[in-house]
Amino acid sequence: MFSEKQVLHRRMPSSARQHFSGEIHVRSVQDPLYWLRNDLMGEMPLEKMKLTVSPLPVADYGVIEWTKNEFYCISRLVGSIEKIVKKEVMVTGSFDAKTGYALILTHSAAYVFSYLHAGPDNHPVTLAFPLPPDVGKDGRTNKEILPLGVLVAPCAGCDEPGLVIVMPISGRIAYWESIGGAIAEGLMHRKSIESRIPLVSGEICVYLCNAEPANFVLATSSGKLLHLSLVDSSARLHIGLLNMASSSGIGGLFSSLTGVLWSATTRRDICSINAGELKGMGTRDVIVCTKRGTISKWEVMRSGYAKLILEKNLWNSMVEISESTLNISSSLFEKSLQVYDMMPIPNSTSLVLILASFSKSLGTINYVLFISDLKSDMLKVTSVYLLKYHEIYSDLLFRARIFIPKPGDMTIIVFSEALYFISTPTNTSFDCESLFEDIVTFNPEHHVQVLAAGCEDSLIDPSSKKIIRNPSVVIATKNAGILRCETFKISKHKDLISRKNRRKLDQAVFYGFLEGNPLNFSWTNEYDIENIQTVAISLSNDILTSVSKYQSSLLVSLENDLLLKSLNLSRLSEYLLSNFNSISAETRWKLCWCSEKCESAQNLWSTINTRLTKVENSIINSIIKSLVTKESGENVIRWWFQKGLQNIASIVSKAHKCCVDAISLVEKDGLKVLKILVEANEIILAILLSAQKFRKKRAEFLKLGGPLNCNDDTLLPWTSHPDILLTLSNQYNLTNAIMLEFKRDNLQIDDKILNTLNSIDSIKINLKETLVTQLIDLAELICCSFEERILWTKFIEADSVDNEKKYIEEKYLSSRGDWIKFLVEIDKLDKSFEIAEKYCDFRTLVELCYETDDKNADYNWNDQIIRRINWYLYTFKEKFAGVLYRYFIEKGYLQNLLEDFSDYHHYLSEFFSLRNYGKISWMHQIGTNKFKDAGNILYNIAKNDEKYVFNKRVELSISKLCFLADMKSYNTQQVDYLPIIDIEHQLETIQIQNSLLDEIKSFIENAIDINAAVELAVEKIGHSLKKRPATKAIFKRALKDLILEKIMNPEDLIDLLTLKDKKSNTEEISSNEYYLALKVLNSSQLPLNQYQYVEKTIWRRIFIANDWTKILDTRNKGDASVEADTKYTALYETIYLCTVSKLFENSNIYPIPPKNAYFDPKTDHLHARFSKNTHDSEINAFSNELLKENELLDKYEVKAALESWFIAIMEALKVHRFPEDISFQELQSQSDNMDC
Repeated sequence: MFSEKQVLHRRMPSSARQHFSGEIHVRSVQDPLYWLRNDLMGEMPLEKMKLTVSPLPVADYGVIEWTKNEFYCISRLVGSIEKIVKKEVMVTGSFDAKTGYALILTHSAAYVFSYLHAGPDNHPVTLAFPLPPDVGKDGRTNKEILPLGVLVAPCAGCDEPGLVIVMPISGRIAYWESIGGAIAEGLMHRKSIESRIPLVSGEICVYLCNAEPANFVLATSSGKLLHLSLVDSSARLHIGLLNMASSSGIGGLFSSLTGVLWSATTRRDICSINAGELKGMGTRDVIVCTKRGTISKWEVMRSGYAKLILEKNLWNSMVEISESTLNISSSLFEKSLQVYDMMPIPNSTSLVLILASFSKSLGTINYVLFISDLKSDMLKVTSVYLLKYHEIYSDLLFRARIFIPKPGDMTIIVFSEALYFISTPTNTSFDCESLFEDIVTFNPEHHVQVLAAGCEDSLIDPSSKKIIRNPSVVIATKNAGILRCETFKISKHKDLISRKNRRKLDQAVFYGFLEGNPLNFSWTNEYDIENIQTVAISLSNDILTSVSKYQSSLLVSLENDLLLKSLNLSRLSEYLLSNFNSISAETRWKLCWCSEKCESAQNLWSTINTRLTKVENSIINSIIKSLVTKESGENVIRWWFQKGLQNIASIVSKAHKCCVDAISLVEKDGLKVLKILVEANEIILAILLSAQKFRKKRAEFLKLGGPLNCNDDTLLPWTSHPDILLTLSNQYNLTNAIMLEFKRDNLQIDDKILNTLNSIDSIKINLKETLVTQLIDLAELICCSFEERILWTKFIEADSVDNEKKYIEEKYLSSRGDWIKFLVEIDKLDKSFEIAEKYCDFRTLVELCYETDDKNADYNWNDQIIRRINWYLYTFKEKFAGVLYRYFIEKGYLQNLLEDFSDYHHYLSEFFSLRNYGKISWMHQIGTNKFKDAGNILYNIAKNDEKYVFNKRVELSISKLCFLADMKSYNTQQVDYLPIIDIEHQLETIQIQNSLLDEIKSFIENAIDINAAVELAVEKIGHSLKKRPATKAIFKRALKDLILEKIMNPEDLIDLLTLKDKKSNTEEISSNEYYLALKVLNSSQLPLNQYQYVEKTIWRRIFIANDWTKILDTRNKGDASVEADTKYTALYETIYLCTVSKLFENSNIYPIPPKNAYFDPKTDHLHARFSKNTHDSEINAFSNELLKENELLDKYEVKAALESWFIAIMEALKVHRFPEDISFQELQSQSDNMDC
């Protein structure tokens, strides 16, 4: 053919192809829409893949679905063109849906094969038709424009199609009546014919349309339309050509030359010729469209007669409607507008869809669909729709085409690298409310390119009315084989955003991870992230509970079913993370929790699978059967593992309840109780321990840094719910109790079992080993769960968890040590250390070190403890050190505290600096030669914290020694800043208090209690206070502190000294108490107001200590007697002792005259002195009694001229008298100067 020499046509062998090793899934259209395929498993690690499915390599060819939803399905067919197009750059082709054959054209050959059926080796038989070079009139060989070709309807008595080839440059035509006959020996010449199209210079063939039964329409670059027939009126093979313009109905009044000129001006650049409505036997409409928007409708007959029904240029109409509807500039739109294809809408005799594109800006392509009604009086475009998905690329080798397979519910626009689905309009406008629209693109990594496409109309069995074939578009691609885009009947309803998002997520999860899938599932269009997250969580729950229609529940093996669930959940998370940067932590945690439950179910099933086959009365049977619902069916176990995993946490509490219920049998059949306990622990650990381990891995993958910070108390991990924590705690305690009884051999075994078992000891040993292992796992699990809950609740701002936070933390901290330390009782000390270290239970670590002993160790335990504590101090630093030091202090191990682990004593210094351990820390300071710091610590303790006299005296004394030891590094000027002087004053005050106690000890040594001792002391030294009840009450309180050897308030001590009874013999009256009171006042460091108040009180009581009216009564007295009486007064002796001891010179103490010693009731000194617990009535009573002292002082001033005697005594003792208006601050300043 195409030459004088006979060229044999070749049948391409398929045996060279790799044998298909996977399972080919052939599905009829009656099959359910959603069905499970083994290849859904995709890529899996070999160690986890247990399904008996071979991966499907790209080199194999079989029917494989690449994606599917309720609107369409895209699958790869058995047809392969990889070898054909492997080295070819330019390829085109077509499909014949009636025969199921495909035609692929290259410059060198035409290839025909069945894309529906495969040969014995699962590959189709391919027929190759070599083509001669396409040489033009100028002698140049065509290497740019591909040949035109179509498959022809089979001739009578044959099932195989014929083939027509047109060489575009030379115009040569070849026709094979049957592709099967073409390869038969001796029949080739008889069954094929050849002809040539007369082309003018520069004219080429551009389009060949199969308009059977009206034969074919051929278009040239000049706009000329030719009718091509293959047989003559006698049914003999004959290629006939007629110029359609010459027989035009509207051109009958014009010459043929006019028709040629008309076609040259209006029908150049033809982009589409489509067969339209059948008008009768051998008559059919043919609609032609040009790139400039000219549409012509022809009525073509089989005989070659063609009548032009209408012709109209829609360019201006397209521009006008686009400008008004799409709100774009008409000039910009008109410049860039280009028509690609036109297609009549099925079930409509006049509506056509027109595909065009325009550019809004440089390099940005937008596609639009126009509707035009060819029957309207004013032929124009009636509607325009802008495709939502923009910037779709279509190269020059394959122009974008429209396909509307009958019945025409869905329109498929095929681009070179994408498939666009849109519901077909049924009238002159687009129904945007119920319009379905979607796009499928190819994965750039696969370098897929569409080469040819064809349409398959729906086929329905006339008898059964069942669908044999859904409306489809078949596509030949480079690197993806033959694809079928099958569409389904859809109901008109609004395609909500949530449905779109769910559909896309379903496809991405269940199809996007298939090995070799050429489709691109990346999310490229705009999205509502909140809706995406909601849909993703819903999908995750559906996968977990086998609700998803893509998730089959028909797998025989539950293990495989759970594995597939886990895989799909993982794929969902992976897809979301790779396509969306703004997935919230809340969503990621919910996805993680779903995956955890699936992982727990896998481990639970693995744990109980063997048990279920051996023991019908296992507790998991009874637990799951208690969850029976109407939907459960007979196989409750299978139903729950498929549908009930959302409530897997409830299994934990039910397992514990089984143990509690079995405890009543412990006295009769302890072995049965042990077995129940072991099984319950297995269930609990399988669920929770696996979830915790899985979360650590998945959290890293999902980029989850920590707990959620929110106010929703439902967003907490299911593994640490309060009910779970309570169950774990109780289960652990129950296991402990049973284990202890087991160790003591107190568990009874049923006599029947005892008689039938030959090796009870071995059973016991096995159970014991199992329980020990479970206890270790439970101890770690319970710590992990509590810490998880504590951590998460800290980030939840909700009133409902406030009480829970406190309770959970208190429960954990109070019980954790016991949980860990119990392992010591089962000889697992090493595990106790390990768990305590993991959860930083430093207190338990310390107790394990100092309160346990490894009896099995062959090394010195103390040496081991020293090394371990040193390692903990090195690793955990000051946090562990603080716990260790507190333990030493609590247990009284002060030597260990101060001497051990000297390399880390800087932690001890820091520990003491931050806590109130002064009574111990001073020893550490001395040990580190920090004498001044030790002195200050003791000084501050004695001054501010100490309550007892002896302790304070010791503390002050050691403090003084510390300061003295530190003085070696100070000069004399710096020593003044040390509190040594104040220490001496305080020691002196303590001595005064001790001397007073010594004075009354002889009175109270036989007292039965403290109250009796106080009463006895009052009788001896407080007799004069009988008429002063308020003062007496204060006196008694002060005595009580004195007897108890507590540090007394300076005012209380001064009250005791100044109010105690004096001896009645004047000559024996001692004024020493008042002198001591002044010394106490001097070292008291009272506030100024209080100081002045106490000072007045002391001098007032000095003035009234003696009856001056009697002393100055000179009757029967000589001057010597009066002078002697005066020297024995409290006033004289006090001033004398102060002068001799230089108290006036070295302190702020100085005599004040009687007129300045009065009590002023208007001041608030008494309220400042007494605590808030003292009632006002008591203070008022005491105040009134102090006013009595004023009356007595006033009496002595008036009747005995006490002021004069005060001055006389001062002069006699040569005491310098300060001016009366001198202030206390000035007096203090002078005293300080004298000290210096």
